[in-house]
Amino acid sequence: MAAAGPWLRRRLLLAVPWRWRCSPRRGGAACPSAGQIRAAFLRFFEERHGHRRLPSAPVRPRGDPRLLFVNAGMNQFKPVFLGTAHPRSELAQHRRVVNSQKCVRAGGKHNDLEDVGRDTHHHTFFEMLGNWSFGDYFKEEACSMAWELLTEVYEIPRDRLYVTYFGGDPSLGLRADEECRDVWLRLGVPASHVLPFPLKDNFWEMGDTGPCGPCTEIHYDHMGGGRNAAALVNQGSPDVVEIWNLVFMQYSRELEGNLLPLPQHHVDTGMGLERLVTVLQNKRSNYDTDLFTPILDAIHKGCRAPRYQGLVGEADVGHVDMAYRVVADHVRTLCVCITDGIYPGFSGAELVLRRILRRAVRFCSEVLQAPPGLLASLVPTVVEVLGDAYPELTKNANQISDIINENEAAFLSSLERGRHIIERTVQQMEPSTNFPAEVAWSLYSSLGFPVDLIDLMLEEKGISLDSAGFNKLVLEDAKRKTGGLQAGQPGNTNTHLDVHSLAQLQSSNVPATDDSPKYSYALGQHGQYEFSPCQATVLMLYRDQSLHKEVGAGQRCGVILDRTNFYAEQGGQDSDQGYMIRLGQQDVLFPVESVHLCGGYVVHEVTAVETLRAGDQVQLFVDESQRLACMTNHTATHLLNFALRRVLGDSTEQRGSHVTAEQLRFDFDNKGHVTVEQLQQVEQVVQDLIQKNEVVHMAEVPLTLARRVQGLRAVDEGYPDPVRIVSLGVPVENVLTCDSEAAMQTSVELCCGTHLLQTGSVEDLAIISERQLVRGISRVIAVTGGRAKEAREVGQCLAMEVDSVSLRMKQRITSIPEMQSISKEVGQLTKVVSSTAMPQWQRRELLTILKALQRTANTAIKKLELQQAEKEAKILLAKYCNQPVIIDTVPADSLSILMKVVNQLCDKSPGTSVLLLSPQASGHILINPMATRLCPVEDRGQVQEYSGTGFALVLHHNGTIMGMSITATENPILNYLLPEHQKKVVDRLSTSLPLTVTANIVSHEEYWKRRCMERWQVCDVSNYGGSWKRMFFERHLENVLKFFIPNTTDPREVLDLVPLCKGYVRKLEIDQFLPPLWVEQKKESDDLSDTEEEAELGEVYMHHYDLRDLLVDLPHLQELHLTYGVKNCGMNFEWSLFNFTDLDCSYLATAVKMCRNLKVFKLTRSKVDDDKIKVLARNLQHHPCLLELDLSHNLIKDHGAQALGKLISHSKLETLDLCNNQICHLGAQALAQGLAESSTLTSLNLRLNFVEDKGGEAIGHALLTNTSLKSLHLGSNNVSERTAAVFSRVLAQNTTLTSISFSCNHLGLDGGKQLLKGLANNKTLTELDLRHTEVEQETGFLIHEIVWANREAVRMGSLQQPTTEAL
Repeated sequence: MAAAGPWLRRRLLLAVPWRWRCSPRRGGAACPSAGQIRAAFLRFFEERHGHRRLPSAPVRPRGDPRLLFVNAGMNQFKPVFLGTAHPRSELAQHRRVVNSQKCVRAGGKHNDLEDVGRDTHHHTFFEMLGNWSFGDYFKEEACSMAWELLTEVYEIPRDRLYVTYFGGDPSLGLRADEECRDVWLRLGVPASHVLPFPLKDNFWEMGDTGPCGPCTEIHYDHMGGGRNAAALVNQGSPDVVEIWNLVFMQYSRELEGNLLPLPQHHVDTGMGLERLVTVLQNKRSNYDTDLFTPILDAIHKGCRAPRYQGLVGEADVGHVDMAYRVVADHVRTLCVCITDGIYPGFSGAELVLRRILRRAVRFCSEVLQAPPGLLASLVPTVVEVLGDAYPELTKNANQISDIINENEAAFLSSLERGRHIIERTVQQMEPSTNFPAEVAWSLYSSLGFPVDLIDLMLEEKGISLDSAGFNKLVLEDAKRKTGGLQAGQPGNTNTHLDVHSLAQLQSSNVPATDDSPKYSYALGQHGQYEFSPCQATVLMLYRDQSLHKEVGAGQRCGVILDRTNFYAEQGGQDSDQGYMIRLGQQDVLFPVESVHLCGGYVVHEVTAVETLRAGDQVQLFVDESQRLACMTNHTATHLLNFALRRVLGDSTEQRGSHVTAEQLRFDFDNKGHVTVEQLQQVEQVVQDLIQKNEVVHMAEVPLTLARRVQGLRAVDEGYPDPVRIVSLGVPVENVLTCDSEAAMQTSVELCCGTHLLQTGSVEDLAIISERQLVRGISRVIAVTGGRAKEAREVGQCLAMEVDSVSLRMKQRITSIPEMQSISKEVGQLTKVVSSTAMPQWQRRELLTILKALQRTANTAIKKLELQQAEKEAKILLAKYCNQPVIIDTVPADSLSILMKVVNQLCDKSPGTSVLLLSPQASGHILINPMATRLCPVEDRGQVQEYSGTGFALVLHHNGTIMGMSITATENPILNYLLPEHQKKVVDRLSTSLPLTVTANIVSHEEYWKRRCMERWQVCDVSNYGGSWKRMFFERHLENVLKFFIPNTTDPREVLDLVPLCKGYVRKLEIDQFLPPLWVEQKKESDDLSDTEEEAELGEVYMHHYDLRDLLVDLPHLQELHLTYGVKNCGMNFEWSLFNFTDLDCSYLATAVKMCRNLKVFKLTRSKVDDDKIKVLARNLQHHPCLLELDLSHNLIKDHGAQALGKLISHSKLETLDLCNNQICHLGAQALAQGLAESSTLTSLNLRLNFVEDKGGEAIGHALLTNTSLKSLHLGSNNVSERTAAVFSRVLAQNTTLTSISFSCNHLGLDGGKQLLKGLANNKTLTELDLRHTEVEQETGFLIHEIVWANREAVRMGSLQQPTTEAL
């Protein structure tokens, strides 16, 4: 009993003054608070089991660009798991650790954003309670600790707990984790509560590569009552939920996919606090715990909605309770993220946070009917709930509120625009159609509308979103943005040591690299820096993720030395460059291209010019000019950091930096742009420190001592122990003195970089760029020394040029060309000032002046042009008094003046037709025909169009005639011109215009020959009846259509375009066919795009076209390719608003039926459904020529496929492409029936549908009698070995099939064997795609051998055929 005394006292210390017991009945014994539960967890591991308690890492990932947010407790310990932690760092010293980690799961692989609010357990922010062992205890101790905490401290009833373990995976050669199972059984867990599960449930992996291992999970049964709930574990039941996951990291997955044992075993556990509190407080919803109830109460007080009731689904009328949950969750996320330096922005984590904020704002305003400001008013409540655990929240409460209010105001203004766009789109939609996915995507990606916000707004109107289309756009966007390496994957296989190589180095007692010589430099007698060379021994070579003792000449490798004077890339400073030589071989240089630090070993990236071996003695030489430039810029970075705090305030915190030999970059907290005055002040503070030539003091001190320094500047990263302190002007020992405030008056930072010894060597610093990365974080770029001096000189020169232009502008200028010249000069100066390296404060001043000058110049030009136009119009009116037609030449320097003259004439003499010409000194002629009244139709920047009597179009670009078109039988314009001028007009007709421009006025073959030769390198006119004009029309028509149609807004122009050359058209492809109209264009900054620049967003209308007249007028049309919709019309996002209606389809079907020579018809990506297919199939059944029909990427289901089955049997179709539709087994059976009756179909593509075995078997049976089909694609469907069994007979009997694809199906081992059996005597099949079909590797190899042999036989036969014919 005496021996048990200390343990009992310790047990009582951990116990809590309430009953932990989880009663099945609500409202029983008093429940612990969330704070007490969190504290008990931390105390248990810290006091009873000797774990070191660590604070939560920020939710912005530290040194891991692959992550948007910290989404698990283990993120900050990745360097330990990967073995890359520096041996002297705090991280490497840890053996047992416990903490409560702030986590965010929104965006990226783990994304719960859209689920939040719909149920009662999903969150974007949550707390992860975890304990870790790094090479210390393993399964036995981890399970025992967990069981003890849950059952003895928290007193959760044992009969309500179930544990799972890894049940093994034969395909990976992994046995069941019986060791873990036996541990649980020894702890007294009943065998019926210890359950095995497969890889997907109980094997945890960090990423595609890296540490991984089996895990064991603890589940809790909310119902209890003595029942056995084992069948509900891992089944998604809300009654049985996982509360704790214990991961045993004992393997490493390699790039090839194989698993290797880890040198050290680790334990990583994670238990969600919210779920644990729900259990211990006898609740069924996380939102009913005291983590959320204070926030929900605060929401109720600030809105006009009824009190929260915890309803979900259909019971939640009006989504009121969903809105409560969304707002409560999202405001927690906002508080934590903003505190940790992630602000709502336009890319990455900032963009995700922006969407979270906007989702919360919309629910506040739309559903809860709350006034603006509610979200920010909840911040104090969140701080009250979480502030004790995370004190940084209390410090930043005001900043959080300000940022939320700013972003809320911005979103509320764009919310109305988004609603207006939705309403306008709905008005233009056909009944019973889904809301266009492209519009929803633009609202999501550009306006920041959350998806469920769009769903709710549409639901209110009784409309559904095209979810399939939207998800496709999401995937496409994810693919575009996917870049970089997977988590845990090494970036360079020659410099980043993998975990096994690190373990091998340590087990071989290879010492860590001594890199202290990198600090060995001094000032010489004449003030120059002197760097000492370093002699070292090659310890090991690293290449292709393995260690070597020798590397041959010409091979790239990493060299590990016992010591080095090279600086490895870290702390934001670029690595050194230089070379090494082998002792005794002074003339053989081994260039060092980069240097990296990994697990305490410095790896030099080298290309071996000769064989390099371990044991070689080498001498190292750093590139002194590059090192000195980095030292200068790094010291200047410290000066800049101090100056920014001095000018902008002590709240200015560093968010990142990067130092190179060319420049320095510095990111910091700031609410707005730094003003011109502040930029000047910052530069002046730096200049003062440079002039003082302060001594730069550097020393290594214990980390704990360094962190006590008042005013110390340090970024959020792991530091070695001891750590290096860099102090400007104050000795380090003075800074370390107790209660010393010396660091408050100068720059004192923790820094491992290389620095100057005196600040005077910086010479000068100029900030050449300053901008906001996201709202709240600014970035400055600066240069030093000679580069700074050069930037200032350039700035002075440009300032003098701007002053010169300003003086000339003030003079009285009456010449339009002179004023235009000044305007052009101002524009050029603006571009130069914007892009040239110069002081940023000066750039802003000059751009402000230039903007005003440009505005003044433009106004002056317009005024002078108007004066000249009035003068010329007055002369012409006097000359042609009361005449109905005015045709004359006038002096004009630009088309703009000519247009103003016509305007004046039409205003003062209504009803008069006008044709004006203006010969130019360059030999060009400006022509402006105008009749009756100026009638602008459209202005596209380079093309201006007018309508009038006798002539229709004049185009002008840079002073050159681009083309003209007439509507009368004669051409008064050309008739008026002299012959030499007629030739100039024709010669200057541009080839980039619609065919209507030239079709009626040019017939000379030489002209068309020139145009053909300009466009195509190979021009064989014999294929076009010897006509260059025909060749041009046939080959150029498709390009002209694609150029012209997306920019037109008048459907008559489309219909008028093609018939002019109808005799030449064999192929017509109309893609991106119908653009939206731009109307009510408005500007709104920072709110409509993912960039900081202003973006325009116009409302859109939809057009409908009847193509019958167009197609019927093309008698020789053989190929027709149509895509109804617009992908990109020059906007900053994509639209697809055209609805291919039943009426449109009827018109099209009638037109296609009348195209008697049509051989190929493609109607893709047009949302063609079953009803439309029936119409098309009925009209195409007896088409005399149609051979190929492509209906891929539509919405065809079984009924549509049945209509196509009849079409196959009643037509001459040879090719049918139905890829990416929605055809199931009934549709496949109908197609099979048509296939059995067809004697012409040679190719059938059913890839990416929903065909199951019933459909696959039917197609197989049809092929037993069909003798025409050569190619069949059934990839990415749902067929299995049953289909393979039928196709085994097909392969044995069919003698026409040459290509089959079963890729991405589930044929399995037996299916592969069936196909192999059928192929035994097959001699015709040359392609059989079995990728991702789970066919046994050996079987797949044998099948490949047979198919390859067939293919070779065909190839050899084709080679012999010409010889036979010759004989």
